[in-house]
Amino acid sequence: MVAVIRDARALPAAQVRFKDRHIRLMKDAAATIAGVLLRDTGVDGRVIASRAEEVVRQAGEVVQSVFVIDGRRSLGADGVPLSPYAQALFSEIYLVTRQVVNRHADYMDKQLDPETRALMLRSTRRISEQQGPGRLFEPNPLAVYEPAHTWVDPRGYVLSQRIWRTSLETRRKLDEMMSDLISQGKSSQEIARQVEQFLVPGRAAIRTNPYAPYGTDASYDAMRLARTEIARAHNQAAWVSAYLNPYVDQVRVLRSNNGDPECKICLRHAGPVGGEGIVYLVTDGNIPPFHPHCMCYLVSEVNRSPDEVTAEIRAMLEDAERELVAAMISPVQRDVFIEMLLGAAIAQFLQQLLPMQLELGLGF
Repeated sequence: MVAVIRDARALPAAQVRFKDRHIRLMKDAAATIAGVLLRDTGVDGRVIASRAEEVVRQAGEVVQSVFVIDGRRSLGADGVPLSPYAQALFSEIYLVTRQVVNRHADYMDKQLDPETRALMLRSTRRISEQQGPGRLFEPNPLAVYEPAHTWVDPRGYVLSQRIWRTSLETRRKLDEMMSDLISQGKSSQEIARQVEQFLVPGRAAIRTNPYAPYGTDASYDAMRLARTEIARAHNQAAWVSAYLNPYVDQVRVLRSNNGDPECKICLRHAGPVGGEGIVYLVTDGNIPPFHPHCMCYLVSEVNRSPDEVTAEIRAMLEDAERELVAAMISPVQRDVFIEMLLGAAIAQFLQQLLPMQLELGLGF
């Protein structure tokens, strides 16, 4: 009987939590912009004409500061998130990665006898090019893996650039929307109401000229970027964990029930929505997402007898110890494995950030 290693709620829960985080960020930004409008409102309740350009500029800076600091940066040189948007995104990347790794670690802990587990813990190393028998000793399985902050997308952008470009597009839409409403003579109160409606995910789309260049929803780009990055982090963690979990021999790529049933790209890689998915060898590395906003996901499967695998692991580790060859780190080393996936500086920063967020009421 096939055993499946997965957490069915990890990815959708992370997406929902990020949306909640982003809603809070954009509500705060909208409230600040309302204050900007109020300061430059005349006795007629409208923005003072001579101040209109400055009001729009200040509002643009407010919304862009959610995404970047100093007008450009969202991440530090070591990938540590600096801006509010980046911190919200990386908090969910960390949490979803931790959940995936823990599922594999829980499975391995259940199968490994204490002696073999102890041998694995003391006979391991960080990923390198050292070789030996079995997947725990093969060349770097992360050769095709890039953490979120260094991965280059098909257009040639790393995450910091993707966040910056999203900030520019969100600001452009807000600038054009506010300029339009001011020129129409809308009251500052009405503009503030529409700004919040425009920026906050999940609010009803503003009513506007269908040909207006700013559209009806400024949150789409930020939400699409986050959903794609969180999905990628989840699936990359699932694949690397599966690769370095010697019990796993295949992975299955499945379609989300909330995905686009007409997507031909996902159909090719994961089959139809509601189907059984497509099975790949764990070493194949065919990993979602396959396009922006892709909702396909990967689960790990165990087909062999766990007892047989445990016996093989024990024999390989004993041989390796005699030959002074160290196995690769596996999900059993939970915290170190997560640091390997995300980068030590990022993981350690987020471990400190999340308790602070809880104290501030930013639950997860």
